[in-house]
Amino acid sequence: MIVNALRDYANMLESVIPEWGLTGYHAATYELHAARCRKIAEKYADAIGYDYDKAVERCEKRRAKGSRGGDTGMDGLEALVRKREVSPKGCEKGGQKPDGKQ
Repeated sequence: MIVNALRDYANMLESVIPEWGLTGYHAATYELHAARCRKIAEKYADAIGYDYDKAVERCEKRRAKGSRGGDTGMDGLEALVRKREVSPKGCEKGGQKPDGKQ
């Protein structure tokens, strides 16, 4: 979501100022860009009724609970791909291949 990307980018800009030892013009430029990103993100969030801070809070709560087994579902996807490789749809009916050729 664009609101998350803008807010995260603003946070990143502000975090690198002390990390990289930026001062003067460079620090001010990063701070200005961060403020602009936050302002744009706020406008988008208000328009769609989205609350970034609540979303981050929910995410942190889920992360604290731990993973639910860590299964991404790749086993199921791999089985589906293998099944389609063995017997692709369309070849069984009318002798037509998936690309439309006979």
